[in-house]
Amino acid sequence: MPAFPVVDRLELVDSPLELVVCQLRYPMVLALAGGQPPEAFGRRVQGSYPAASKKQMTSVEIIGESAVQKSSVTWVFEDQDSQWTVSLASNFVALETKRYVRFADFLERFEQVLQVAREIYDVQIMERLGLRYVDHPSRSLQPRLPENWTDQLNHAIIPARSMRLDGEPQNASAVARR
Repeated sequence: MPAFPVVDRLELVDSPLELVVCQLRYPMVLALAGGQPPEAFGRRVQGSYPAASKKQMTSVEIIGESAVQKSSVTWVFEDQDSQWTVSLASNFVALETKRYVRFADFLERFEQVLQVAREIYDVQIMERLGLRYVDHPSRSLQPRLPENWTDQLNHAIIPARSMRLDGEPQNASAVARR
């Protein structure tokens, strides 16, 4: 007996998904660790993601009684409307969108970005693949939802929904490790 019923894929006209992110982690790429702009990568993706910026991240790690400050750089490439964003760091590449409609479209874009990273930086080992989303289904945002739409969910599959009010964001993620 299948865990999920077989249903036709449907395109989300009024998508409740506010943000969808897919990230692939890999061992450190030294060419990206020095903070130098990833010029070759930028040239390859600039047709779809022309706005580039550098984000400096700082964190503090407590080891025993001492604190160690760590710094990392993430390069961000966005489309003209800031609806699609590619992030590239020394140990990951990610794609996120605020304009999610179909998984096939999202997957195609992610595979294109991943292919560029693999060709330029010879990424061979993939440590972790994660897919995350934030959705916001509510009758106020999607008036076509039935009045009792939360009662129609299988709470064994989506238990968090049974514990929240209509319109509150629901976070979910799927992670694969290799």
